[in-house]
Parts: sequence; C-alpha cells; structure tokens
Amino acid sequence: MTRNGRKILLFFLITVVLSAVVNLLIISSGQRAALVFLVMWVPGVAALTSKLVFDKSLRNMGWGWRSTSSHLLAYAIPALLCCVAYGAVWAMGVGGVSVEKFSTAVSREFSLDAQTHPAVLFLLVATLGFAANTLAALGEEIGWTGFLTPELARRYGPATTSITVGLVWAVWHYPGILFGGYNAATSPLVAIPMFTIMLLGFSFIRTWLRHRSKSLWCGVFLHASHNLFVQAVFDQLTVDTGSTKYFTTEFGVALAVVYALGGLAALRRMRWDGVTATGFHEMPNSHEASPHQ
Repeated sequence: MTRNGRKILLFFLITVVLSAVVNLLIISSGQRAALVFLVMWVPGVAALTSKLVFDKSLRNMGWGWRSTSSHLLAYAIPALLCCVAYGAVWAMGVGGVSVEKFSTAVSREFSLDAQTHPAVLFLLVATLGFAANTLAALGEEIGWTGFLTPELARRYGPATTSITVGLVWAVWHYPGILFGGYNAATSPLVAIPMFTIMLLGFSFIRTWLRHRSKSLWCGVFLHASHNLFVQAVFDQLTVDTGSTKYFTTEFGVALAVVYALGGLAALRRMRWDGVTATGFHEMPNSHEASPHQ
C-alpha cells in the first residue's frame, strides 16, 4: 500500500472507532443534542491526527482564504437550492408555508419576544445562526474537505473523488439515522436513499468549490449554510400536511433531486474547466499558511 493509501486508511480507522464510541453514547443515553457537536468533530480529529503522523505538519489542507467569491457562493448555493426545492413543495401543495411557525421557532431559540419582526429573526438566523453552524461544520470539513478530498484527488479525478467522499460521508451518518434519532420520522427505506443522493450531489458541489478556491473554508461555509437554511429556515417555514416530510427535510425527495442536479452542474463545470486527477493534485497550495509551522 502506498504512503497516501496508509494515510487514508489511518483516517478511516480513527473515524470509525471514535464515531462508534460517540454513537454508542448517543444511542445508550438518548442525549443526541448534547453529543452531536462531538460526533461532528470526529472526522476533523482523524484528519489532523493522520496528517501529523504521516506528514509531521498540518500544511496543504486549505487553511488559507483564497477566493472571496467562492466563499460567498458556498454560503448562497444551499439557500438557492432550498428555495427551489421547498418552493416546489409549497407550489405543488404537498406542504404548506407559515411565517408565523418560523417566527415562533426562532423567537424561542433566541429567547425573544414572539412579536419580533420576521425579517429581524431571519437576520439573526442568517448571521448568528450561521456562526454557530460554522463552528460545528468545521470539525467535519477538516476531514472531508481539508483532508479526504485532496488526498483522493492525488490519484483520481473529480467524479471519483466526489462519489467516494459523498458515499463515505453518507454511510458515516447511517448509524445516527437508524439508531440515533437523526431523521425526520420517515421510513429508513426512503430516508437513507434520499439522504445519500443529496450528499452525493452536495459532494460534487463541494469538490468544485474546493478546487476553485483552494480552501477548506468553502466546504465549511457550504456545510454550515446547508444545515442553517434546511433546518433553521425552510423546515421551520414548512407546515406538514400529512406526507410532507417525505418531500422535505434532508431525508425527502425534493432536496435529493435538487442537490443531484446541482452536483451534475458542478461536475459539468469541472469538466469544462479541464479538471483532471493531475490538475487536481495541485489543489493544496504548498506555500499556504497553516496552524502548524
């Protein structure tokens, strides 16, 4: 096995072992909310450990800020995809929409008066809520965007890299979906395939932004924005009319379809830009700053 392969294997071993420990704690204690932040940092811990063991450095993980436009795109893309997915659900009548429901949920979250204007509440969610989601997403994205994506891209093109990272990411969530309360109370026969399709599409978008920006922060922003707009905005705006959850949330049809289309668009753009395994190898910048000199 090559050195690169051994490094990736160590990452997987640490991720599997630590994730199993935390997931067992979640399942046995039922305290998912208290432990979800911890499990989200498992891939980051595994990535940092693997880099230090094999490279004796944390360089070339994309710590630098290269392209502001890419980071703005990373924030905006999930919001736009949610607008399309949830807008279609509302328009077709398989789910209702209620600003009052959103206002009640956000007011409670921020301990504000229930009469606070919805625009003010949205601004709070879009800023303070995004900051909180960024801290949690950073743990995962150090692993997925900062480590696994560029390591796989040393040998494979963007399609194989994106599919591999997307599948690993999806399978990593399966214990939580099946046993840890991380689902929308829908059948796993629907939740798991829809969630997997959504993450595969997401992975292509993330790979494109990683290549475009040379920065792991695009993955962090994309992930944080997705969690924010799906869970704290559009799910809260949506009224369940019976079968709505089979179309909305991260486990429904709508986001799976829209993210799949977004992923295809990202792949087409990477092919248009001529991104190959050889070109992708240059994704990490050897001169970038890192927290470990």
